[in-house]
Parts: sequence; C-alpha cells; structure tokens
Amino acid sequence: MNDFDFAAYLDLFKEEVAEHLRRMTEGLLALEADASDRQPLDDLFRSAHTIKGSARMMGLGEIATLAHRMEDVLSAFRAGALAPSAEHISLLLSGLDLLKRLVEGAGGEVPELPAEHGKVLARLASALERPAAAPVPGTPPAAPAGVPASESAPSSAGASPQQAPGQAAASAAALRPTTGASARQRDFLRVPVAKVDAILDLAGELTVRRGDGQHHVGALREVGAQIAEVRALLARGEVGSAQLLAEQASARLESIARGQRAEASWRAETIADLHAEITRVRMLPLSNVFGLFHRTVRDLSLQRGKEARLVVEGGETEVDKLILEGLQEPLLHLVRNAIDHGVEPPEARERSAKPRLATLRLSARQQGDRVEVAVADDGRGIDLGRVRQVAAARGLVSATQAAGAPDGELLALLFVPGFSTSEQITETSGRGVGLDAARAAVAELGGQVTLHSRPGEGTTCTISLPLTLAYTRALLVVVADQVLALPIATVEVVATVDQEQVSWLQGRAAVQVGGRMVPLVALAEALGLDSAGRPAAGQQPMVIARGGPQRIAFMVDRLLGEESVIARSLGPILRGARLVSAGAILPDGRIALLLNASHLIHTVTLGEAARPGPASPRPAEPRARRILVVDDAATTRELERAILVGAGYEVDTAVDGLDALEKLGQAAYDGLVTDLEMPRLDGFELTCTLRRDARLRDLPVIIVTTRESQDDRRRGLEAGAQAYVLKSAFDQDNLLELLGRLVG
Repeated sequence: MNDFDFAAYLDLFKEEVAEHLRRMTEGLLALEADASDRQPLDDLFRSAHTIKGSARMMGLGEIATLAHRMEDVLSAFRAGALAPSAEHISLLLSGLDLLKRLVEGAGGEVPELPAEHGKVLARLASALERPAAAPVPGTPPAAPAGVPASESAPSSAGASPQQAPGQAAASAAALRPTTGASARQRDFLRVPVAKVDAILDLAGELTVRRGDGQHHVGALREVGAQIAEVRALLARGEVGSAQLLAEQASARLESIARGQRAEASWRAETIADLHAEITRVRMLPLSNVFGLFHRTVRDLSLQRGKEARLVVEGGETEVDKLILEGLQEPLLHLVRNAIDHGVEPPEARERSAKPRLATLRLSARQQGDRVEVAVADDGRGIDLGRVRQVAAARGLVSATQAAGAPDGELLALLFVPGFSTSEQITETSGRGVGLDAARAAVAELGGQVTLHSRPGEGTTCTISLPLTLAYTRALLVVVADQVLALPIATVEVVATVDQEQVSWLQGRAAVQVGGRMVPLVALAEALGLDSAGRPAAGQQPMVIARGGPQRIAFMVDRLLGEESVIARSLGPILRGARLVSAGAILPDGRIALLLNASHLIHTVTLGEAARPGPASPRPAEPRARRILVVDDAATTRELERAILVGAGYEVDTAVDGLDALEKLGQAAYDGLVTDLEMPRLDGFELTCTLRRDARLRDLPVIIVTTRESQDDRRRGLEAGAQAYVLKSAFDQDNLLELLGRLVG
C-alpha cells in the first residue's frame, strides 16, 4: 500500500474541488440573499465536508484543515447557534479564495503556504467564539471582512466602503485564467453522455449502411451483363428480344439512379448531422461564466459604496468552449465599468425616484449562428455632452464635428484606447482601459461590441459573437493575388464603385452608401500590401463592412463568393498579427487568411491604416527581390508568403526540399526561407545541397523551425544558413529585418 500513487489522482481531485468551490460560491450568495432558505446551507455543508474528506485522502492537510474550519461555521449556521451575516459570508468567501489557491498549488515540488492561511483559520475560529450580529432586514450589507482584517474593517464609524478593495480584487482574480495544472484542465471537456450517444448513433448509421455502395455496384454489373446480352441478340438479328431486354436494362438503371440519389441525399444529411453533433461537444452553457459574476457584482458594489444585484437571463445558451473562456475578460471589464460609471450611489438613486438597489442584467440570446451577450444597467446613462467635450479636447474630432456627430459615433469613441470621461481614477476604472480592452478581447474572438445609452435610464453594452470558432461563413475576395476571407457577419453590402462615384473629404476617399458617406479604403493598403490606393478605370468591387456603428468600404480586386470555411489557428507564428484571426480551409483544400474584420475596421477608423489619397506621380520602383519559401505545413507556408508579399517581395513556395531544388533550377531567387523537418528532403540537406552548387552556394538561407536545441542550431548554421529563427519566438519584423540585411 505504501507504493500507491496518489499523485495519479491529483487532477481528478482538483476537478472535483473546483466544482464544489463553484457551488459553494453560488450557495453563499444565495444564503446572503435569503438566510431562511435551508437548501443552500445544506448543500454548502455537504460540499465543505466532501472537500475535507477528499483532501485528507490525498494527504493535503492544509486544505483539509481549512475546509474543516469552514464546515464548523456552516454547522453552527445549521444548528442555529450562529446567524449568517454579511461579515460571515465575506469571511467564508475569503476562505473559498484561499482554498482555490491551495488546490491550484497542490502537487508542486515545494508547496508554499499563502501568508493569510493562518489569519483565515484564526478568523474562522473567532467567528464561532464571537458571533457577528445578523444584518437588519432592508439595510445594506456590511462591508466585506476581507483578509487581512486591517484591510477590510473600517478605521472609524464614518469610514468609506471604498477602504475594502480586497474582496473585489479577489473576486476579479477568480475570473482570470490560471497557470499550471488549472490551465491544463482547460484542454479537457466534460461531455454529457447524451451528446456522445448522439454521435455514436449517427456513426452507427453510417457504419451499418456502408455496404450500400457495394450493393449498387453489384446491380450495375448485372445491368452491364444485360447490355452485353442485348448486343449479342442484335448480332444474331433478334431485334425484338434485344429491344425488350434493353427496356428492362434501362428501367433497372433508372431504379439504381434513384437509389443512388436517395443514398447520396441521406449520406449528406447524416454527415451534416454528425458534424453538428461533434460541434455540439465543444458547446458549453454560458451559465458556466455568468454564475461567476454574482460575487463580482456583490464585492464591487460594496467596495464602491453602492447597492446592486445581478439578474442572469439566457444562461442556458451554448457556445464554443473557446468563446466561453474568452468571454470572461471582456465581461469583467464591462461589469466593472457598469458598477463604477453606470450605477449611482443609493442616495442619488432615491433622489431620482429609483430604487436604492440597482439592477445589473447579464443576458444572452442566440441569433442564427451568432450569440448576443448584453450587460445592461439601470443607472445614470452616458453623458454625451461630456463625451463631446473630451473628444474635442483630445483632438479626436473638432469641436464642430463633435457637436454634430450622431450618438452612435460618439459612443464609438469610448472604445478608443485611453478615452475616459471619468474625472477620478480608481482601482477598477478611470484610465480609459476597460472598454478598449473589452473591444480588443471580443475582436480576438471574431466579435463586435456596441453601446446604447439613455440618459437617466441606463446603458446596454452588447457583444455579438459566433457560436463556434471551428467554422464560419465567409466572403472570399482576391487582393494583390491573395485569397482572403471576411466573416460574413461583418459584411453589410457588396457593390461596385468607379472613379466618378468617389468623393474626397479632407483628403480621404469616401463613397455614398444608403444616403451616408462611408470611408473608402483599398483593402490591400489597409493590410500593407501593394496597391494604387484608388479605384481603377471602370467598375471595381467593394465590400462595405460594419464594426459596431462604424462602416468602411473596402476596395478589392475580385469577389469569389460566399463559402463555409473551416477556421484553423495559425499558432504562435501569428502572435501579434491582429488583423488576421485564423487560417481558413476552403472547400477545395486551399488556405486563405481569415481577416479579423473588427480589428481591421477599428484600425482604419483610428487612422492607423493607409487610406486612398489623391493620385500622385510615383518614382520608378526598383526590381522586387524574389524569395522562395519552403515548408511542408500549408498554413505556415502561406503565412510566410503573405508576410513577405506584404513587404514587397516576390514570393514562390515549395512543399519540401526536392520541390525547392526543382524551382531553384527553373528560376533565379534572391533568398530562401526554409523549414527543417520536411518529407523527401529536409532543410539541413537542402542547405548543404545549395552550398555544393556553384550557382547557388551564395544564396542567403534563413531557417524557420520549431527545433530549439543548440545542436540543431549549430548544425543548421554549419550547413550554411545565415540565420536560424524559432517559430515559438517568431516575429515578422525580425524576419523582414533579416531578409533586408541579407538580400536588400
């Protein structure tokens, strides 16, 4: 028994405790709202007892001791020896925060006990010896207990609730992604058996009917034999018999064709159903995230001296696991912003004939293949006059433009980095970061954020996101000889434009769409690709894309149409490339770059991307350098090609070393960028072969690889490469700088 490996069960223990901690947080908040309801109390006690027992089995004494002390307090609640108060609830919530940290650190080589461990144990013991008074019904809850006590207890009777930041920080920290074992757990899914059964049922149907094709083949062979017999009858002059047999064969062929059509239709439908069910495996209810914010609203309200409750609607709506995880950060920013800027102090609400208790509503609803998540408050609303004043003062718009700007455009300015109408800077807001950070996080998920506000009535911030990141509908366009994909949800209109329709406003091109002037931008220039920057003679396609209230008309070279594409992450090599969200696998197997339309529109709106300007003579351009990119991974190959083309290079690609040697024998190149691990001929051998060739021995070679060992680096450089770049630390500016030095 001494050899039993308890560590093998550590991940299971952590998963179990994480679920109990979530339930206990919800239970404590429910108990605080209604202490007369015994069900949450019973559930809390059972969870604490389970954590204690499991921790003891695992030999995790500190966790067991803390859970035991919390169990003692809950037991006193159940026995009626202690009346639950806001102070008790805050203390137990602090205990949950500490339990979470202890569990995350369990299994480490050198366990480090948090400094507040002893203080929390002492405060739990003190709560049993010196019961806190129950809150008077109808009065706001007391300030949170926090840890340590000196940070939460007011220093005087008139102390402000703002002196208790510990709880808000703790609840906010609970929403942030963690590292180590907890982060690794995000690589797993807990899938309901019903979802697995649905997949197995469909797979079973396909398996059972896989022999149908052979049946049709056998039937076709029989028809073939009949046709051969018809020929033989005709050769013998038996025309009547031949005609009768031919009619039988024709009828049989028609029957087979009908069966094939029905089979093809059934198979396509079943495969579509199977794909939908497999996609549903990754779908999780939004309640998994929404439930975390009850405590956040409670703690932030106490910290800011306000009273607010959270109402959740549509939590059963399911989204992709990656969408669910990515929503935590932007929702936290929006909830903080609502409590800090939107909700008024209780006294101010009473003066406005509002209830002292503000309502924050977190809701979700599915809209086709997208989901809308809204954070709404019934607070003061946004002061558009103040927005105009700050926008003009910062030079974002002129005073005249600010005065005449529509409300939607003014609200869009709140997403500009650093923009804030607050005159105070607090722990949670006032720096102009929250809304911009929320917009950026949502844009990374392929979504958009919009604001709606009514003075004195409240503000609603709506996030629109795809249900899944696995596949999407996209508009395919050709720009600078590259196929690019725009998410169809951001495309408003597809049209054509010619030179006569273009207006020039303050040196920038614009076109009238739906009675309003919309900025006109060459998509190639917005992406840093080569473009003349204005419509060519005759009609040129354009795509009007929308990001919130902002619309941009992008000129493209060609429209290819709308397709369902499979989105694939491009990995660490694409970190920092904010205008591209993924690689899109097209139905014919080609790969296009899926543009992040939200980031693109936001970037162009802020003036950070090139816009078409009046035509001006250009000096003669030097010959573009020609580069050969060699990589067997299609996404990496296409990404490197796009980066180099965007920098002005002519680029060809090869799928491995032998393919590269063939292309090098057919054309002259100024440089070569190659992977190492490739079939047929790897990067090491390719480089050595070049150095043995008198014509190619001076060709600059840059190796871009995942192989990080010093031996591989030394081997690559000894083979004759001028540079060795790791994909894990890939930076496109570094690659372009290296090429610039080597080939000019």
